[in-house]
Amino acid sequence: MRFSYSDIQSATNDFSKDKLLGEGGYGHVYNGVLKDGQQIAAKVRKEESSHGPGFLNFILRCVLSFSRHKNIVMLLGYCCKEKKNILIYEYICNKSLHWHLFGKLPIEL
Repeated sequence: MRFSYSDIQSATNDFSKDKLLGEGGYGHVYNGVLKDGQQIAAKVRKEESSHGPGFLNFILRCVLSFSRHKNIVMLLGYCCKEKKNILIYEYICNKSLHWHLFGKLPIEL
């Protein structure tokens, strides 16, 4: 599903620092709430990330190879605006995905 940039911007309070969940090699992850009340995690690609070229092909590969499993976060969709590529995931409350999988926080977020 393709989300509009304005919907994601609104859901995350314009990507405010108080909505920041963490940062990794891909980029920053923000908590947000869509207009329908669904809580999301929006992963915003860093411009220097190597995932930029072919972003839509990357999304299609993820969707085509996706299988639902209790340890996999559901990819809800994506958003593209100019050089901003955003992956929209279901939100997992109470700690990080890494913690839920391995029972500990990674050394580097």
